[in-house]
Amino acid sequence: MGKLLALLGGWFSKNIIQKALMGAGLGVVSYLGILVAVRTAFDSMINSVHSLPADMLNLMGIFGVDHVISTFVSVAIFLLTLNSGKLALRKK
Repeated sequence: MGKLLALLGGWFSKNIIQKALMGAGLGVVSYLGILVAVRTAFDSMINSVHSLPADMLNLMGIFGVDHVISTFVSVAIFLLTLNSGKLALRKK
């Protein structure tokens, strides 16, 4: 009975715990990578917008360009989140 429990405990620790830790590590690493990329893109966009003349910024506000940019960024982050589910560890 002791050998069976030892065998079962070894299998449990090798398969389930190892995959859970690898999945958690993969999630943290991919989250941090995406976070850095999104912050860099936002900083770049903000810096490029501040260099435009005031009249151009007023026209962009009238035409709703800020809402369009916000929608594109929201959809991009949604698609990144949706596709991150494909990174799950699966059996080969």
